Amino acid sequence: SKIPKVPFITGHEFTGIVAKAGKGASKFFEEGERVVGMPVVTCQKCYSCISGLSSNEGVALCQNYKVIGHSIDGAFAEYVRLPWWAAVKLPKNADFVEATLTEPLADCLNGVNKSLIRLGDDVLIIGSGVMGLLTAIACKLQGANVIISDLLNERLQVAKEIGVDETVNPKEENIDEKIKMFTDKKGVHAVIITIGGKNIIESALSYVRSGGRIVILASTFPPTKIEIDPNILHYRLITITGCVSYTLRTFYDALQLITEKKIPSEKIITNIVQLDDIKNAFEEVMQRKGLRHVVVI
Repeated sequence: SKIPKVPFITGHEFTGIVAKAGKGASKFFEEGERVVGMPVVTCQKCYSCISGLSSNEGVALCQNYKVIGHSIDGAFAEYVRLPWWAAVKLPKNADFVEATLTEPLADCLNGVNKSLIRLGDDVLIIGSGVMGLLTAIACKLQGANVIISDLLNERLQVAKEIGVDETVNPKEENIDEKIKMFTDKKGVHAVIITIGGKNIIESALSYVRSGGRIVILASTFPPTKIEIDPNILHYRLITITGCVSYTLRTFYDALQLITEKKIPSEKIITNIVQLDDIKNAFEEVMQRKGLRHVVVI
């Protein structure tokens, strides 16, 4: 069910206006109301759903989930259909374009929660794309000290502009020495990985301090195997965990942060295009130009 039919309509992170409410939805929504969509549609029937696992740990833990814009036709269209419970009303002062960041920010908040960081902790974020930058913002809001790593200096510049404490380009600098300086040789309390890769995950073990956590917030393709000396986990009490999707709580938290202007959305949303220009927007994304492109229909 997770493999899309072909052809299908993409468009995964979206806001919209209620054009029509079905029989059940009419109790909760009126035509013309602004909403943001929860794109992961859970079955509400499997063990993960009825036990609360999918809603409290990550909605993609549902055993039968479908995704709007992937296995269900998405939002690059005039109309998109979704269950009433997957539509969240936008506050009056929420910006229509900025609110498209709700789902990715909610994913990142989930990852930050799983890192168990506290005020004053040191965090390494690997990757400064949209997810890495949103994770960095979330960590700073938690009161953490953040160092972010990436191979693209233009993205590291954006990271500086949003307030990270330190940046490092492993292609140009010694990341081990940079982290030692950043943490007074102790290592970071947490590593949050926002880009996939075998070497990236394995290297994180050398950056985290004893008792620390590594959160894998990105998938790796093609599938691979990582090599870890189990004694490192045993003697140093390091935890490695994954994180996929958002929880119901982090989705609402994300929308609140965006509405309250706690997120510098103008640094993340670098291009707003009309539907007719969507092909150019995709080409720019593939060329790594800008960060988040929003299509206005």
